[in-house]
Amino acid sequence: RAGLALLGIESSKAGFEKAVQEAQLVINCNNDLLLSYEESVLKKLLKETKVIAVATHENTCTALADIAIPVASVSEYAGCTINCDNILQQFPKAITKNDDLVDISKIAVLLGSPLQSDEQRWSEIQQYISALKEIEPDKIPAEGLNLKKSEAANVTA
Repeated sequence: RAGLALLGIESSKAGFEKAVQEAQLVINCNNDLLLSYEESVLKKLLKETKVIAVATHENTCTALADIAIPVASVSEYAGCTINCDNILQQFPKAITKNDDLVDISKIAVLLGSPLQSDEQRWSEIQQYISALKEIEPDKIPAEGLNLKKSEAANVTA
C-alpha cells in the first residue's frame, strides 16, 4: 500500500472503486481482484474502463482484460518493492533466462512509448513519485533505503 500512496492513490476499497470509475485505463499487475469482488461486481466495475492484465498465469482477471500480457513469475525478474516499514528494497532474479528491462522496454517502444532509454524512464518515474527524486536506481543498497521521511510515511500496510 505504500507504493499506492507514493502514486497518490487511496488504497481503500472505496478509493480503488473511485479511481477505476475515473480512469480510462487500469493496468492490473498480477493482482487477483476476485479476492475482493464477486465476478459479476468486478465486471460491472470494469465495464467502462479499458483493462490491461499483466499476469503470470491465466485467470478470471486476464479473461476480463482487453489485453493480457504474460510475464515471468517473481523468481524470473528483478525489481524494487516498498515494504510495510517504507523501506525501498531491490530484489534480484533467481532464474536468469531473460533480460526483463530490455524486453519490457522494447515492448513499450513498439507500443509507442516516447521514453526510449532507461534514464528517460527513471526520470519520468521520479516526476510522479517525489520520494524517489534523489534516488538513483543502481545505488539502492542491499539493506534498502528508508523512505520514512517521504509522504508515504503515514501509510499503514
